[in-house]
Amino acid sequence: MRRWTLILILCGSAAATGLAVAAKVRRDAARNTLVAMVAAEENGTYTAEVRVRERREGQEREHRFRVVRAGGRTSIDSVGEPKERRGGTDHRRRGGGPMMGPSRSRVPITDVDLVLQNYHVAVEGDESVAGRAARRIAVRPKFPGRPSCTLWIDRERSLLLKYETQDRTVETLSLSFEAKAPERKGWSRSHERREVSLADLPGAVGFPVAVPTWLPKGFRFHRATVSRRESVESLQLLYTDGLAVVSVLENPEGSEWGRSWNWLKRKDDACRAGRISREGRTMLTVSLEGVVVTVAGSIPEKELVDLLGSMELRRKP
Repeated sequence: MRRWTLILILCGSAAATGLAVAAKVRRDAARNTLVAMVAAEENGTYTAEVRVRERREGQEREHRFRVVRAGGRTSIDSVGEPKERRGGTDHRRRGGGPMMGPSRSRVPITDVDLVLQNYHVAVEGDESVAGRAARRIAVRPKFPGRPSCTLWIDRERSLLLKYETQDRTVETLSLSFEAKAPERKGWSRSHERREVSLADLPGAVGFPVAVPTWLPKGFRFHRATVSRRESVESLQLLYTDGLAVVSVLENPEGSEWGRSWNWLKRKDDACRAGRISREGRTMLTVSLEGVVVTVAGSIPEKELVDLLGSMELRRKP
């Protein structure tokens, strides 16, 4: 009896080990595919026609773009007129663009390892997109209220061919691997942008900087950008869990955005309460000692409220 018990224990242990090894193999395959996708977009050369479909409140908007990527630069041109489909009728209206990541990239993932920490990632098989073999990868959240998506990645070139969320599909219709580097279109002299580190935030702009002391689970600081237009400065902080992004925008009350927000508060009860929720994205705004702070993201509103409530003003020493 003891012998059979020992055999069963050993068989169960071997089965568990085999399952763990198989899970690790699948996880490593998904990670390697995502890493290759990010590298292919950063270093790739291609010309693609991309269709963007957005589904909101029973309506579907469609827009097409020509995307050229070469020499580390990207150009985007609209193709034809945007369409809004409603009740079988096409209505002309501008749709969203094909850029999904916070770094103006077609790739929505900001950090592969961070995605693997906060999301379940699984290879679901192979399909054809734009006449090319593509590996389908599902990205599902570990925490409630976070976004999910499905990616179709070119098996040969590792380029992202298709990206789908609950309300948006970005799909490559045609693809070639010849492209001329787009001309560099810099900011005008009256509009400048520069990135700063967290340590250098106090004093980076001419007003006190609000920094959250609490972040939603799995989120990390991604980037801080200072913009200057006609002597008026603004600051944007980006935080990410690898896929979802929370933006913190800060402007002096006398700036264009500060004046626009005061106008909105007079026109709309929700804005008067410091809240706008539109197309699955919530935006909360408060004024802190003369600084208008706006927090926006497609995560649960309570997490945005808690993040906004944790803001701490920092001034130049």
